Amino acid sequence: MSDSIVPPPAATFRALHGTPVMFAGMVGVDAEWRPVGGTFADEAAAVFARLDAALGAAGLDRGRVVSARCYLTDFADFADFNAAWSAYFGPDAPPRTTVGAMLHPPFRLEVEVVAARPEPHG
Repeated sequence: MSDSIVPPPAATFRALHGTPVMFAGMVGVDAEWRPVGGTFADEAAAVFARLDAALGAAGLDRGRVVSARCYLTDFADFADFNAAWSAYFGPDAPPRTTVGAMLHPPFRLEVEVVAARPEPHG
């Protein structure tokens, strides 16, 4: 047993008001729904491009994402995932939970998010 102290993980939160909209099954596929393959970074980029397209189709953008659950098949990819996450969301990233999971091959990453549709003014 180690005597070192492990700091708690950083906690983030985001509060946006509006109707929740859920997006699940964001995996790395191209426009024809074929797996992108390549490096983990390639796959993550495809996941986030697909998420952008889904958010856009709902009239939303990544700034409306209030939380995420992310699934990795191999935690050896965790640092690469953090880099992709930070590149996508920037410093104002929403809170997320990242868990290990068995995904349908060949996918190594799946992301689901909850976004908030703005409340109408009136």
